[in-house]
Amino acid sequence: MGKKKSGSSRYFVLLIFLFSILFFGFQGLNRLFRNLDYFNIEKIEIVGNQILETDFLLNISLDLMGKNILTVSKREIIAKYENISRIKRIRIKKILPRKLMIKFEERNAIFLVKTVSGQLFPVDGEGVFLDNLNFDIREVLPVVNTQLSSENIVSGTSSEDKFLLEVIDLYYEIRNTDNDFFEKISEIYENNGEICLIELENGFQIILGSGDIADKVNRYNFVEQNRKFEKNSIIDLRFKDKLIVRSEDE
Repeated sequence: MGKKKSGSSRYFVLLIFLFSILFFGFQGLNRLFRNLDYFNIEKIEIVGNQILETDFLLNISLDLMGKNILTVSKREIIAKYENISRIKRIRIKKILPRKLMIKFEERNAIFLVKTVSGQLFPVDGEGVFLDNLNFDIREVLPVVNTQLSSENIVSGTSSEDKFLLEVIDLYYEIRNTDNDFFEKISEIYENNGEICLIELENGFQIILGSGDIADKVNRYNFVEQNRKFEKNSIIDLRFKDKLIVRSEDE
């Protein structure tokens, strides 16, 4: 029994010795590679951006050029962009030996929020306000009239405005039925507790009310394709199985 214990101890010591060699060998190689110019970053590739300019994003990380790619942490790179509200997510890929790829997922605005002073702020589908300095000609979006103050809007923060959040909820409900519906809407406002939509081309009002949104959107689309509404018309779909057309003066 004593000999077996002695043999087991020798194997255990040998195992620890081999593990130590591997561990310190790895540490030595890692330290060596981190000091080799061969792994210095020579190219940074920016991908995934649509609204934010590539040169703008690249310039933020240019100070990484010439640094050893093994010493640059992903957290360090992401921190450089944390104050840009347009950026939703960043993925970093190190392509050895000398290339860094930074992939961006941007927040896409669905509305322009109009404050009481008339300023416009893009807002995404999660209710996050985006920097209004990054307007893009491709962002022709419906304007949501609110009672919000410009001074209280901070890019990168989520809105708590009840009306705006209701409009965003309605946006997703309608898109489940008609993905292109809001391309035909120019403006959205609140009137007597109801969400009112202004049609883009002819300027008539649409009131959907609550409940059965899919049915109401389908009913509206069918009628709209088969008749022409006047500019001052109000298309009222609040009542079950009905579409009432009246003028603003009524």
